[in-house]
Amino acid sequence: MLGQLPNLNKLEIISMNSVRSIGNEFYGIDSNHTNSFAFPQLKELHICGLKKLEQWDEATVIASNLFGCVKELVISGCNQLAKLPSGLEGCHSIEYLVIDGFPNLMLNVQNLHNLYHLDIRGLKRLPEGLGEITNLKKLRIGGCMQIYEFTSFIHLSSQLVELELTDDGSSDNATTQLPQQLQHLTNLKVLKIADFDDIEAVPDWLGNLTCLRTLGFFECKNLKELPSREAILRLTKLDDLLVDGCPKLLVGEPDQEGSKLSHLPPKCVHYNNYGFRCHL
Repeated sequence: MLGQLPNLNKLEIISMNSVRSIGNEFYGIDSNHTNSFAFPQLKELHICGLKKLEQWDEATVIASNLFGCVKELVISGCNQLAKLPSGLEGCHSIEYLVIDGFPNLMLNVQNLHNLYHLDIRGLKRLPEGLGEITNLKKLRIGGCMQIYEFTSFIHLSSQLVELELTDDGSSDNATTQLPQQLQHLTNLKVLKIADFDDIEAVPDWLGNLTCLRTLGFFECKNLKELPSREAILRLTKLDDLLVDGCPKLLVGEPDQEGSKLSHLPPKCVHYNNYGFRCHL
C-alpha cells in the first residue's frame, strides 16, 4: 500500500534479497482498480540490492497518475531485472537517474524530457533514445567501452557539459582509443577518463573541445602521450588538468609531455601517480 501514502516524498528499499517481483501491492491498487493514482507526492525513489528481483509489473492506473512528481530515481544491484515499468521509463518529471548493475536491462530514456543527470554503469548497451534527451547536462558511463555504440553522442553536442567515462575492461578486445564521437561534444566543460588501460595516446581532436575547463585522466596504466602542444593550446579555457594513477604519463617532468603544458600555470596541473584516485 506504499503507493497510497499521500504525503510520502522519499522511498528507499534496500537489500530485500528475497523479493522476486514487484506488483500491484507496491502501488496499493486494489482488485477493483478503484484507486486512480499511486505515489502522488513521491520525489525520490531508491531501489538497491534486490538481487533476486526479476519482474516489475506495470501499474493498472493511468500513467499520468503514477510517479508524477519523481525527480530522483536510483536503482542499483538488481542484477536479474531486464526491464523497468513504463511508468518509470516514461516519467517526464525525472531529472536525476542512476542505473547501476543491470547487465540484462534494456533501458529506454527517450521520454525523460527533463533528465539533466544520467549515471549508468554495467549495461551491455547504451540506453535507447539517449540522443533525444534535450536537457541532458551531465553524463557518467561505466562499462565495457569497446562494445558500446556512441553514435548518439553526435546529437548531444549542444547541451552536454560534463562527461565521465570509466572502462571496466570486460571485453576480450582491448579499448585502444577514445570514442571518436567525443570530438563532437564541443560544449563540454568537464571531461574525465578512467581505467582505459590500453590507451597509449590522446588524439589531437581533443583540441576541438574548446570549452573544456577540467580534463582528467585516472588509472590509465599505459597512457604515455597527451595531444600535441598545438591541440592543447586550443583549449584556452582549460584551468584544471588532473592526472592520477597514470605512471607512464610523465607530465610532471620537463620532457616532451611536460613541455606541452608549459603555458599553463602550475596550479592548474594536478599530478599524482601513487595508485590512489583522489579526484574522480
